[in-house]
Amino acid sequence: MAKQKTKKQFNPIALVKNLLNPLSKREKKILRRRYYLEGQKEKETLELIGRSYRLTRERVRQIINQAVKNIKKSPRFEERIKPVRRVLTGLLREYGSAMSRDHFQRVLLKCFLPGVGPDSQRGRVWQAHINFIALALLTESLEEAGHLKRFKPTWKLKGISLKFFNQAMDDFLAILKTKKQPLKLEVLLDLFKKRPFWRKRKVKVTEKIIKPLLIWSNEINKNVFGHWGPVGWPTICPRGVGDKAYLVLKKIGKPLHFVEITRLINKQGFGKRQARVPTVHNELIKSNNFVLVGRGLYGLKEWGCRPGTVSDIVKMILGKKGPLTRQEIDKKVLAQRAVRRETIHLALSNTRKFKRLSNGKYRLK
Repeated sequence: MAKQKTKKQFNPIALVKNLLNPLSKREKKILRRRYYLEGQKEKETLELIGRSYRLTRERVRQIINQAVKNIKKSPRFEERIKPVRRVLTGLLREYGSAMSRDHFQRVLLKCFLPGVGPDSQRGRVWQAHINFIALALLTESLEEAGHLKRFKPTWKLKGISLKFFNQAMDDFLAILKTKKQPLKLEVLLDLFKKRPFWRKRKVKVTEKIIKPLLIWSNEINKNVFGHWGPVGWPTICPRGVGDKAYLVLKKIGKPLHFVEITRLINKQGFGKRQARVPTVHNELIKSNNFVLVGRGLYGLKEWGCRPGTVSDIVKMILGKKGPLTRQEIDKKVLAQRAVRRETIHLALSNTRKFKRLSNGKYRLK
């Protein structure tokens, strides 16, 4: 597909222009509007087009269908469409005979127009022409799958079943639900390769086919830190500022001030809406997931941080571990609290709660 000869032959914009030439001015305009061939962000409805010409929706549909038939009957149609059909069907076969529409178009764009972004005006026009060719002119070879619950809009070879991809998706979800946490791509793929699905099919199943499946899925997504998991997990698709604060602390791995947590939430780009310091602070206070470990500093409860004063933390530690030296107590308290050692020593001086033994260790009174 990347050969120079193929690149010269594969020019969807020039191809469509030539194929539309024999049509009437009205037919050309209707097709261009319906298939957003002039760079519109989306195709126009039959009703909207019909208003421009004082036609019914059904009449516009008939004009489009007849125009496409006339294109396919044109003398050099097969000769002109053959190189494009070869590229499009060949790409689908490389990826297991089915792909998400967006991934399909991005791979083509990268190959034939490197450096052109899919959201640029040129990129949109180019992709629109691919859409028209695939969905209007190559219906005997390609088809768009109907509304799929599990997958984003999908293009596939005609008559191909998606059973294989559904089974692979079941395996990915089973792995993630067993691990109960988001996973890096390489870890997820390594676990996938150990399952019977991969071992039975590894001759024909490659990472090139499997990796795009995660992007194609409506059930699995990647969070802002590049880890994959089910879309229902707040660690993948955080909804409120509490979920976002949790993700930030999880990523950094140490307690942070609530102002810094707010800054990182906004920096990570969770959404267009900016988090506000008072909102974040209130969520940190009321949620059981977070623990105040110093002046404005919050950590995660799952790290072993416990609510309470320094004196409460020392009491809990001695209750679990028995007598400890001051240095041992310092180390264990500082693992949970961002405080000065002097604050810990002041707590230990409370003779109503703690007793210093002759060997220098402290125990509960």
